[in-house]
Amino acid sequence: MIRGTFAAGALALVVSNLAWAGNQSATLRIAPGSNVCLLQDELAVNAVFAAGTVQPRPDGSRPPVRFRLRRSLIGQPGTFSNAAEEVTTDFSFAADAVTRSDLVPGTFRLCALNPQAVAVSAKLDLRTS
Repeated sequence: MIRGTFAAGALALVVSNLAWAGNQSATLRIAPGSNVCLLQDELAVNAVFAAGTVQPRPDGSRPPVRFRLRRSLIGQPGTFSNAAEEVTTDFSFAADAVTRSDLVPGTFRLCALNPQAVAVSAKLDLRTS
């Protein structure tokens, strides 16, 4: 089991219970108005594997949002709405959702671009179980 918290500017990443064969999740708290993406290779800024948009519930609250690694999400930008509070996003990586042959266990990078256009990021290591 891996646990840890990484913080950098608008990005705070909490990692727990990572195992490639099972469910791997990381909770990402993102400042209002931030964009976010998931990269596998920290040098390949165009290799986006998952991104998404937080949608509010009818009552205005913001639930965690699960992302799966699907081909349809590759290269899609994700913009988080301007809100008074931080948004918590739950990235979920399930083995059955991996559709890219070049997606391998290793280092991923969760990136957020805050409203001031300052890029911040944190690394997430996924290992085979």
